[in-house]
Amino acid sequence: MDGKQVWIVGKVTDWPTWEFMGVFDSEEKAVAICVTSQHFVALHIVNEAGPEETHPMPGCYYPLAKKE
Repeated sequence: MDGKQVWIVGKVTDWPTWEFMGVFDSEEKAVAICVTSQHFVALHIVNEAGPEETHPMPGCYYPLAKKE
């Protein structure tokens, strides 16, 4: 599974705190569970560590932010 892309879904509860909502094998499946503007999706590669320093997640966006 090395190199496989997955989509992480979270929900911001009180910035910068967020709740983990799940991991999905497609962007479409990840976006489908987003029901508020506080839900976000972010792309990640399986078995690849993120950097040590804090930074925005690659490919992270809020699918419903402009729709509510």
